[in-house]
Amino acid sequence: MPSPSLLDLSPLSPQDRTILKVVLKGRSVIDSPRLHMASADEAREFLKVNEFDVSKPKDLERLQSIHLEAVSYLQRELKLEIARELLDSGKILNLFLLASNAKDKALQKQACAVLKTMNIVNHIDGRELLYNCPISLRDLFSLAEDKVERSLSALQRNVGATSEGRESPLLRYTGGRKPKESVVTKLLCKRETIAAQVYDRVRYRIVTRKREDIAVVLLHLFRTVLPFNYVIPGASVNQLLATAGSERLKKNLMSLKKALSKTSWTSTGTMEYSGRNYKVCKFVVDIPVRMDNFLAQTGGAPYRDSLGTIAYVLVEFQIVDEETDAANNAGESSHEKYKIRQKRGVLRRLTGRP
Repeated sequence: MPSPSLLDLSPLSPQDRTILKVVLKGRSVIDSPRLHMASADEAREFLKVNEFDVSKPKDLERLQSIHLEAVSYLQRELKLEIARELLDSGKILNLFLLASNAKDKALQKQACAVLKTMNIVNHIDGRELLYNCPISLRDLFSLAEDKVERSLSALQRNVGATSEGRESPLLRYTGGRKPKESVVTKLLCKRETIAAQVYDRVRYRIVTRKREDIAVVLLHLFRTVLPFNYVIPGASVNQLLATAGSERLKKNLMSLKKALSKTSWTSTGTMEYSGRNYKVCKFVVDIPVRMDNFLAQTGGAPYRDSLGTIAYVLVEFQIVDEETDAANNAGESSHEKYKIRQKRGVLRRLTGRP
């Protein structure tokens, strides 16, 4: 199998490098040692991707509530002493800057601990909200699809209109929902036969013009609609990109280089029935969607109101370049051959055949 294309990370910001590291490796942000946000504006943009607008009193109030719960948990359950600078719920944006501050290591680690706990609290509430909200899966999936469609169509539309006349790195994309028959087949293949563990009920296949454009499309998505903090750990597959940086960056990028460059491909997920030469970048994100309109139609409920107005939808993304896509659709790597192998695997499992 050919080696992955080298991706030069040196022109990218530290925060962009962090995003690519989390996405391509499927790592948990809970294990990330720090953030790399240089300004309050960067923190605002990150929060917007997570569907929080700090200029809106209701959103700010919700963030403050999450902060208070996170701090209370750390103090009560873990007996962690929190610095005074981190206790002020009125300075949410400052938390991100302190978590990015390399000068005061102790304060930076505490700020990260608070933000990581807030991340978990918010996600739990978002999942709980779905059990207390009258919305169908069809409508819920549509909310996520609308967000992704807007982001991808904007990339196609805006890049092509630049003064340089450069073509969009995005060649084409398709989105859709996995049919029930495909869900049944997939679950019969898996050891974990629980429908909740099917990540690609909503999925997107994206084809870029060149392999190096994959990173461009990834960063666009994660700067606009996909929160890197809700990438599903262990569900990523990267068989297309390795990294190359300048001498100045080698020390900071060593762990990423070892992970992505030592082998011809890197996989943290499983693709058991794919062809030997099938290659893809794949990841899963729990996308936040606003439920305000649905909640307004049903009136208030004290417990539900305490959960906020943001819920989450799992969406799988597969990204390849045009050349790889053509190779994936030929011979043993084709989708048709994949389905045949998958169904044979199901039959073996159901009937006990060797």
